[in-house]
Amino acid sequence: MKFKCFILLVIAIAAVKNIPAQSLRPGSIAAERISFWQHRGLLWKLSPLSQPHAVENALLTMQIRAFDEEYWDYLSRYPIKPWQLGLWVESENYYQDAAAHTGYLSRQRMSFHIPVTSWLSVTNTVYANNRLDEDPNYMGKRQNSLTGYTERAVISAHYKGFEAHLGRDHLVWGPGRDAALLISDHCRPMDQVRLGYRRSWFHYEFFTATLDPSRFSTKEGPARQRRYLSGHRLEIQPLKHLVFGISEAILFAEPDAGINLALFNPVIFYHGVQLNGPDTGNTVGSLNIAWMPTSYWTLYGDLMIDDIQLESSVPGDREPNAYGALVGTVFSDPFDISGAETTIEYTRVTNRTYNGQGGPWERWLHRREPLGHRMGNDFDRFLFGIEYWPVFS
Repeated sequence: MKFKCFILLVIAIAAVKNIPAQSLRPGSIAAERISFWQHRGLLWKLSPLSQPHAVENALLTMQIRAFDEEYWDYLSRYPIKPWQLGLWVESENYYQDAAAHTGYLSRQRMSFHIPVTSWLSVTNTVYANNRLDEDPNYMGKRQNSLTGYTERAVISAHYKGFEAHLGRDHLVWGPGRDAALLISDHCRPMDQVRLGYRRSWFHYEFFTATLDPSRFSTKEGPARQRRYLSGHRLEIQPLKHLVFGISEAILFAEPDAGINLALFNPVIFYHGVQLNGPDTGNTVGSLNIAWMPTSYWTLYGDLMIDDIQLESSVPGDREPNAYGALVGTVFSDPFDISGAETTIEYTRVTNRTYNGQGGPWERWLHRREPLGHRMGNDFDRFLFGIEYWPVFS
């Protein structure tokens, strides 16, 4: 048995002209609602291949109005002005009766958003969970029967197509109904600097982030490895309902290694830097696509490459290829059932994918959780789901 309750005041800030864009948390009700509209042909200026979404364009809000007049009227009654605090709470409450997990589960999020000027804003989210410390991968502490942390704390700027984000935030690169291959929102948000430029058909984005440091023994004895992740991504939208994305990311960390500024370069080819040494890193790339060939039918796919063997000169060249592939389709409003969605998705990730070859500190993990797909590596997964959002006319 499961009971879920949400208390929400969201998107109102972004729906008002001259108010800075709000970055919507992946997985939130607002982000899910945007996905709902995209599967019906709307809001494709907000990428269907990457998140978080920054809702800022007046044209997009007009599309919301055309599709959901009642929701628009609600948002318009409560305009948010600069320096006026936007506050909302999400409350999820479950009772589970299962062999693996029995008992009450509570997840709470409290967020605030302050539009400082027409181009600058501050967002902060605090997350609490009464069962988080039962996860063997949890690294924090328990306080007064609760576990929690600051989930988001980010300063965002948007000006004439340029974007800059400084602080802790989510990041998703790649499609997938509930998980992405390259970078997902499964693990804790990363402390990062993220820069981008967006036009109607073009979007380029770069980020560099610190991950949790690791402690692994080396030939010289125990050592502490500082870990970093950098990546860049290009999205092209040649048609209204066709988007291509290409990404490259590198996780780099070595015992007692300093900072290599080449790996903080937003326009360099990271795999070339890694091949030329002397520092090592785990580079992963991906190609993805989202296409809507007809109304209410969406196709998407992703090919992620970690390590493909092209030579056989040394023993390491004879290791199996490491890659991931994901394909899926969404049918919206099947059989004229307004608000319904049917999803079919297949994912394959081979053995040793995400692991790297320089050492255990190069594994695609953050705070012991996968940075990529939530299931890690070495799996095949077939997903079929039906979702329904009530539509009131």
